[in-house]
Amino acid sequence: MTPAVRLWVATLNEGHSMVETAFSGVWDEAMLSLAYSMDRGAHHVLFQCDEEPDLVVTLVGFPSLEASRAVEETDSGIAARIMELLGHRALFFLDLDISELFPDAEKVAILFSDSRPADPDSLPGRGEWGLALPSALDPLRRQGADAAAGAAAGTTPDRTWIHFAPAEHADQLGRAGPIKNFTKVLESRVTLE
Repeated sequence: MTPAVRLWVATLNEGHSMVETAFSGVWDEAMLSLAYSMDRGAHHVLFQCDEEPDLVVTLVGFPSLEASRAVEETDSGIAARIMELLGHRALFFLDLDISELFPDAEKVAILFSDSRPADPDSLPGRGEWGLALPSALDPLRRQGADAAAGAAAGTTPDRTWIHFAPAEHADQLGRAGPIKNFTKVLESRVTLE
């Protein structure tokens, strides 16, 4: 089976901070809760945006895309629990095959776009449509003419193309559109016996 990751793009709720997340114990509580709900160990990483510190990406590793979807079907409250504990408001989620990614990277670059790049396979890393969560505002979407162009190209208002690559490929990824840079701030590997 191919390793996969479920990726949530989220914002810190007002009044919450990364310091609180890192040192209050909520990260460990969230990760243990998730690992037990999956009845197996798991790998979790939290990245914070360099340009917009309130923007974060939570990665939860699974042995396969099928395992990721099975967990979603058996416990739809997992994401809500993580976000509640971490003081985040989720914007998007997506599942990715991470065979081309480097899960141990300390820095990553992410492209957010209303439209799919012309040739996403030529870009470093991996991308997929991120589905907007119902409560999400969408601060990453371009406005005005860009949004109108996206609508004309057949994009839908409830999804955004999210392309994830190691930071060393940021320049190449940036040629496809505006990117945001993220730095790893927390990581946890939980092994259940």
